[in-house]
Amino acid sequence: MPKQFNWEMTYPGPDGKLGTKDDLMVENEMHVPVHKVVRIDLTSKDVIHSFFVPNLRLKQDAVPGRLTTCGSRRRRPDNTRSHARSCAVLDIRA
Repeated sequence: MPKQFNWEMTYPGPDGKLGTKDDLMVENEMHVPVHKVVRIDLTSKDVIHSFFVPNLRLKQDAVPGRLTTCGSRRRRPDNTRSHARSCAVLDIRA
């Protein structure tokens, strides 16, 4: 869930399932295993946010009221951490 310059990521807890009480929520930290396809579900509470992860060659908008699903596979390990970048487009509210 995006906020201005911030993303909330939810990972499955020890039971391996999303949507249960043991889920883990972190901010601005994205972990992607090497050689595994990951599914990313994006949504927003307020305005359109741009989700941008250059290491995965991924850029997708999170639109309020809409669930957007995208995916990627990390081809090789790198020495830099793969983090979700802050919103690639500044939110301007009229």
